[in-house]
Amino acid sequence: MKAIVLCISAIFLFVFPVSGTVYNLTENLTIFTDYGEEIPLVLKGVDEAHKWFNISGKIPLFIVVVSPDPKESQFGYFDRMPSSNIGFIFISPKEKYKKFLLDVTDDIYIAMVSHEVAHAILFYHYNYTDLGGHEYLAFNVFFDVLKKRDKEVFYEVLKKYEDVETFEYDERINVIFYKGIGADLFSIKCFKHRLEDGGILLRNILNGDFMSDWVLGI
Repeated sequence: MKAIVLCISAIFLFVFPVSGTVYNLTENLTIFTDYGEEIPLVLKGVDEAHKWFNISGKIPLFIVVVSPDPKESQFGYFDRMPSSNIGFIFISPKEKYKKFLLDVTDDIYIAMVSHEVAHAILFYHYNYTDLGGHEYLAFNVFFDVLKKRDKEVFYEVLKKYEDVETFEYDERINVIFYKGIGADLFSIKCFKHRLEDGGILLRNILNGDFMSDWVLGI
């Protein structure tokens, strides 16, 4: 595992020549960042995601925390490492991003990290690849973690988007619609959909019974 991480670190620095330090924190977690102060929050986000799934062991992760391209609006993304079982996650530092038009607090940031880690767990532990299903579940992980850590902000967000309705039909839970309306609105619709269906779709995703559109890794 250590040799693979060192190889990944070398490749990353060659392809993306940005400043930062490699922190080999545990056997299953390496963080590359120039924002060392973010590490405790990232660790909590990783932990919260694993608690949500209630699985034993940790998914091997290589997490990069660097300033985003000014032209990019997304907080981060998950990608699989070819020929390895290590999840690659890119995330922005806390002060470089806003969520729901709010300044990102520590608890919002932890929930956002847990969203990205949920993608890795869903891919590697459940072998689930559907992009629409991935986002649906990961956004619900985000809201569960946020509610657990800061109910005041959680309800503030719901109040802000109280007029947003859930999906008209499940076929709208796909990456094309997600890109069309943006992450914030799509995430609210995912959470409200889950409230209405009582978690049925979440269970279908975990069982591999929901497929919407594109899949990871093609």
